[in-house]
Amino acid sequence: LPANLTHVVITGKQLTPVGGSVTISCRPGYYLEGPGLSECSVSGKWSPPFSSKSCVPVICEKPLPILNGLVEGKSNNYGDIISYSCLSGFEIQ
Repeated sequence: LPANLTHVVITGKQLTPVGGSVTISCRPGYYLEGPGLSECSVSGKWSPPFSSKSCVPVICEKPLPILNGLVEGKSNNYGDIISYSCLSGFEIQ
């Protein structure tokens, strides 16, 4: 199996025989781009191939602005926190 696969989780045997397969998934905050299964081919290569680029960071939509309020937070990555606050004289309902 390939080594140093950042954010990739491989489920299967370390020594996979020809025709055997492994399941590919990603750590929290990342999503899998491509198939979730790869098979050891006769050539000794994984088909389809996978790499550390197989797992892509989850990026949330930019938070919408609110009338008479503020949105605080600089990043839209998975796990980041934003906060809403109201201008003086207003309250969240």
